[in-house]
Amino acid sequence: MQIQKFAKLIIDCFENNGKLLLCGNGGSYADCLHISGELLKTFEIRRKLNIKLPNGYKDIEKSLEPGFPVIVLGLNPVLNSAFINDCKCCDAIFAQECNVLCTKNDIVWGISTSGNSRNVISALLIAKQKQAKIISFTGNKESVLNKISDMSIIVRGKNTAEIQENMVRTYHSVCRNIEECFYEKHN
Repeated sequence: MQIQKFAKLIIDCFENNGKLLLCGNGGSYADCLHISGELLKTFEIRRKLNIKLPNGYKDIEKSLEPGFPVIVLGLNPVLNSAFINDCKCCDAIFAQECNVLCTKNDIVWGISTSGNSRNVISALLIAKQKQAKIISFTGNKESVLNKISDMSIIVRGKNTAEIQENMVRTYHSVCRNIEECFYEKHN
């Protein structure tokens, strides 16, 4: 039930022309990339795009699919290196991007097994200032991330690796719910 509510927040965001911004560190950063891949193109339900391109581009036309507006924070190495050089505060890099890209129609999804990653928390605090929704996955119910999020899923596990393994199953369920809402399932 909690997964459906979590997915519904994201569905509502997309229906209101909002974007999903994701941030995390290490394995959680990889999870952000994984989630964006599931939402930027087909996950389980083939999506057909009705677009016509000129002759010579039909292979591209047939390859394109509809997707959802998802941005993973931290992917711009030029911004990252300039920010580190100019500001000397690595914990503000995601917050800087969030400050520029986030609007009140968006959702910022923070992922942290500890739930206490300062750079993720900083981005979510900026999103809150921008009146965007903030959601999170964490393995720690007593974490800062859990406390500041509009909605948080606590993913259980005995250690970081087990929490991360369980996060994959959980965010696949979220992505499945989103995709099924927008695209008919063909068996």
